[in-house]
Amino acid sequence: MTTANYLEILVYLAGFLIIAVASRHIANSFINYKLPLITGLLITGIITGPFVLQLIPEQSIVKLNFVNETALA
Repeated sequence: MTTANYLEILVYLAGFLIIAVASRHIANSFINYKLPLITGLLITGIITGPFVLQLIPEQSIVKLNFVNETALA
């Protein structure tokens, strides 16, 4: 991998981390409506993902696969 690829992955990871932290706060507001926390996390992921707001581009899904592998470990 080249330096440009590492930089691109770092940018995607930073965006993912910002959205992950923000989604926790957004999901807490769903608790006020007697909904499970996971509902808020899923809705935030759908809205910020590649299909609605595109804050996380579709091509980054493959490059951020190591996040899934780490979460499963």
